[in-house]
Amino acid sequence: MNDTILIIGAGAAGLMAAKELSSHQQNVIVLEANKRSGGRIYTMYDVFDKPVEAGAEFIHGKLALTHQLLKEAKIVFHETKGKMMNVEKGEWKKQNDFAIGWDELINKMEQLKQDITIAAFLNENFSDKKYDALRDSVQKFAEGFDLADIEKASVFALRDEWSHEEGKQYRIEGGYQKLIDHLADECTKNGSTIHTSCIAKEVHWKKGEVKIVTADNKTFYGSKVIVTVPLGVLKAELNAEAAIAFTPSLYDYFRAAKNIGYGTVTKILFQFNERFWEDKIGFILSDENIPVWWTQSPDDYPLLTGWLNGAQSKRLQKTDVSSLLQESLQSLSNIFKINVSSLKQKLTAWHIEDWSKDRFTLGGYSYDTLQTDDAKKILNTPVEETIFFAGEALYKGALRGTVEAAFVSGREAAQKVMRQ
Repeated sequence: MNDTILIIGAGAAGLMAAKELSSHQQNVIVLEANKRSGGRIYTMYDVFDKPVEAGAEFIHGKLALTHQLLKEAKIVFHETKGKMMNVEKGEWKKQNDFAIGWDELINKMEQLKQDITIAAFLNENFSDKKYDALRDSVQKFAEGFDLADIEKASVFALRDEWSHEEGKQYRIEGGYQKLIDHLADECTKNGSTIHTSCIAKEVHWKKGEVKIVTADNKTFYGSKVIVTVPLGVLKAELNAEAAIAFTPSLYDYFRAAKNIGYGTVTKILFQFNERFWEDKIGFILSDENIPVWWTQSPDDYPLLTGWLNGAQSKRLQKTDVSSLLQESLQSLSNIFKINVSSLKQKLTAWHIEDWSKDRFTLGGYSYDTLQTDDAKKILNTPVEETIFFAGEALYKGALRGTVEAAFVSGREAAQKVMRQ
C-alpha cells in the first residue's frame, strides 16, 4: 500500500500541513496549480524598487502560530504606523470610527440571542435617519475589511471578530513570501516534494487509496489527500479551469462550501518618484471610487496601495486593468488635489491584482454567513479517513480570513491525518 500523503495547494495551509507531516517522517507530495508557491500570498520582487505585496500584507496582531514561524525562521517584522484619515468631498479629517450610536450598536450585538444578517440587524435596530452615518460605517467595515455582503454576513461572526481585534498590525521585512519560502524549504529538507504548475483535475478515491490525475495527464498515488484550494475553487462549477472532479462525488461537501461567504478584492499598487503625502498618514478612507489607500509607514518608500472590494467594484462601469488604472489615478487626484497628468508623471511603477480573475483563487478571502458553522462542521470532517480539507475558510475562531487562519487549519488537518 502507498502511504504517501498528497496535498493539493502550496499556499499557507498546504505548506503548513506539509511541514507538520514531513516533520513527523510522513511521505508528502504537494501539487500546486500555479507556477509559484504561496497562493494568496504573492510578494512581487521584479516590478518595484522594493518587495511589494500583491496579496496578503499584514499580520493582524500577535498571532501565535505566525509569530512562532517568524521566530523559527529568524524573519524580521515591524509594526505599521500612521494615522487613519478620512477624506470626504475633498476634506481631510482624522478618522473617527465612533459614529453616533456606536456603543449602542456593540451593546445590541452583545445582547443578540439569535444570529441574523448584518443588513437585517441594522434594519431592525438602526433604521432611524440619525443612524445614517453608523449604518454607512458598519457597511464599509463589513465590505472593506471582511469582504462581506451585508445581506448574507453573520452578526455573530462580526461581533466575535471586533471583540478580539488587536490594534497593532505588522509587516514582514522583505515580504510574506519569506515565510512561504521558509515553509517550502523545511518541507523539502524533510523529504517532501513540491510540484508547481501541476493542476489537479481529477481525484479518484476509495478508503485508504487516492489517485490524482493532473491537467497534463500526470498521475499521483497516495493513501490520503488534504485539499487546501481556496474556497473560490471549491465553489467553482466543474467547467471552471481550477475545478476538481471527485469520483465518487463529494456533493455534500461542495454544497457546504457554497454556504460559506467568499469576497473578492483588487489591490492597486502605485510606486511614485516621491512621497507627496504627510509622513504620519497610514490609512486613508475616502468617498472616491477607489476608496481605501494606505502608505508603507513608517517606511518612507513612496508606494500607495489601493483596495477595492467586490461590492465597490460592482459600482464601477468597467473593471478592466486600463479602466481601473484611470479610476485609481482620478481617485488619488481628488484626494490629494493633484491633477491626473502630474500623478502620471510621478508614477514610476504600478501593478493591479484582481483576485477574482486569478484562475486558481477566484476571489479574496472568506466571511461567515448564517449557514457557515454547519458548513465548516461538514468540511472539517474527514471523508472515510481519506480526504481532508483545510484553508482559511475552514478555520473556526475569531481570526477569519487571515494567513494565521490558514496556518492553523493546515496544521490541524495534518494532525487529523496522523490520528487516522
